[in-house]
Amino acid sequence: MSKFADSLKLDRALMALQKGDRDAIKVIYDVIGRQILALSDAILRDRSSAEDVLQETVIKIIEGIETYRNGGNAKAWILTIARNTALDMKKRRSHAAMLDIEEYANLDAEGFSYSPEDIGRRLMLEDALLTLDTVSRQIVILRAVSGLKHAQIGKVLELSADAVRKRYRRALKRLAEIVEIE
Repeated sequence: MSKFADSLKLDRALMALQKGDRDAIKVIYDVIGRQILALSDAILRDRSSAEDVLQETVIKIIEGIETYRNGGNAKAWILTIARNTALDMKKRRSHAAMLDIEEYANLDAEGFSYSPEDIGRRLMLEDALLTLDTVSRQIVILRAVSGLKHAQIGKVLELSADAVRKRYRRALKRLAEIVEIE
């Protein structure tokens, strides 16, 4: 499905939720749940906490649904809520447990196992991503996983589109250097 179709689907789901249709929550999970997990995981570096952020984000969407405006950028609105929720959790859980790499590397968000080659590539990418500062890592995740444009990422992260564009280029260059070296 195209990114435009996903955005339209999210917008319709949010409008249905405003009218009391609780089935719209499933649509939100289906369309953007993995992206919320990826962004939250990039911030928290803990899959379990990222799953908690996903749950809290949905609750906040339900509680704040009246603030969403029809035709707005549904994906950016939801990911802003998710990012703020993850940052709040990071502050509350400064003593959070370290990521269980073995479990995390072997399973994706839906519990499917990866092949040994996939595990190696994933661990290498995770290690490379961890060399980036938090904001740059979030930019890469929002661009590569969520497909947001630089201006949309700027709104989510409260940065200018130019700043996002520059950080994104620097982050990709850094990742390419790391992967090439190893």
